[in-house]
Amino acid sequence: MRLSKFKGFILLILFIILLSIPFFSDIYYISFYYLGSICLITFLILRIAWEEKKDKQFLKRWHNARKQGFKLNVFRESIKAFVLMTLNIIIIQFIVYGRTPADIISKVSINLLAILLIILSIFSLIIGIVTWYEKNKKYDQLYNK
Repeated sequence: MRLSKFKGFILLILFIILLSIPFFSDIYYISFYYLGSICLITFLILRIAWEEKKDKQFLKRWHNARKQGFKLNVFRESIKAFVLMTLNIIIIQFIVYGRTPADIISKVSINLLAILLIILSIFSLIIGIVTWYEKNKKYDQLYNK
């Protein structure tokens, strides 16, 4: 585990802020908020604890993924980003405001919905391209270690 005291302190402050948000803001489903927050905190702690193992897995997977080429990897990462952004929007709208996906779609015009999908697609493509270069950079750093 390579977590410096400063990073640990910052992480602790961020966790405290995350868990105290409901005291300062209205949350529609507060139990889901806390459940999600605890899951996120647990995931981050485990991710930090197993960082070296994850690096070895990354080297193996990215070595194979690089062989598939730029376009396929950018497409794959763009789809992942699109799905994650969409799920984040849906989950946040549900937990914080109590809006279901059907409520959101019914209250938004078709034109605005199309614009939002285009914006999400553009951001997803940008994230896919950036992810390709960042993963290549990480691979080169870990491989030359």
